[in-house]
Amino acid sequence: MNLLCLSVLSGDRVHYPIGGFKLFYRFLADTSGVGYFLNEKKIVLNYHNVSPTVFDEHLEYLTRNSIICTPETFFKPNNNNKLMILLTFDDGYKSFVYDIQKILIKYKAPALFFIPTGIFENNDIFFFDLLKLLIEKRKLNSLEVNGEIYKIDKTNEVTLTTKISAYLKEISNDSRQKVLYSIQHQLMSELNEKDKDKYRLIKIDDIKNIDNELVYIGSHGVTHELFSKLTNSELEHEIKDSKETLEKVVGKPIKYFAYPSGDYTIEAINTLKRYGYTAAFTTREGYFIDKDMYEINRISIDDKLPVSILSLKISLLLNIFRKLEKLILLKGV
Repeated sequence: MNLLCLSVLSGDRVHYPIGGFKLFYRFLADTSGVGYFLNEKKIVLNYHNVSPTVFDEHLEYLTRNSIICTPETFFKPNNNNKLMILLTFDDGYKSFVYDIQKILIKYKAPALFFIPTGIFENNDIFFFDLLKLLIEKRKLNSLEVNGEIYKIDKTNEVTLTTKISAYLKEISNDSRQKVLYSIQHQLMSELNEKDKDKYRLIKIDDIKNIDNELVYIGSHGVTHELFSKLTNSELEHEIKDSKETLEKVVGKPIKYFAYPSGDYTIEAINTLKRYGYTAAFTTREGYFIDKDMYEINRISIDDKLPVSILSLKISLLLNIFRKLEKLILLKGV
């Protein structure tokens, strides 16, 4: 995990996650922000297609060391001294309904499940998951994408997948499919339908199997395209149509939104407000601040993150709370 070591005014040294660097100085510059941060002690965790075994270990730890909240409770004042956590899951993976949900029920832990409605009509998997499979199932190790030549091995698979995925997100869907076809040809990757099973996405019929007491549904748009690349009319389609589709399916108001790939604009925020969403989540690393209800920070959790690393992250967060609290008392902020 990348860390910055910051010297705070008291002379103490505090480990701080890089994604929250700007937030730290905002807290020191804004005393109301400092007070909110210290009093509320809230974070949002962001999962995707997490392993059930890993998630069970996470929840066992989290339920002992924090309060896992419903969205409604999370957005209310924290009357406990314990860390409050909101669990969120992006992208609409089928494993959430049939594997992860069982673990949520086991620990009586609520969660927010963000669904991009375009997956209801699409039988394929996401392009970034297909890319993972193509690299995983490769027979050759040399690859050229967008003019760059890569030599793939076990040490750089994840890094290269992330880099190429970022490029694919920036181009049109037609261009993306051509690049993926080229990658498969270059690597001589052979896939069958079973290989895709762990990346399967839900359909409308799967929603009836969601526990509506523990699981809250939110929108993740329609197509999972970057919002900064869309026209205003396309943006409205993503926000308005996904909300209407989900409300018809679940029979409840859809109040929460997660930006696809964390990408958003001022126009997106204004459109969300216009259509009645009350909160929206980014992929920006950081802590919850109530002033940013349409730019909510989350802490990304890798699908295979060992519970030992998760506990380290949480411990570091609590250490920040303690250090800042000490700083405020010493300096009389």
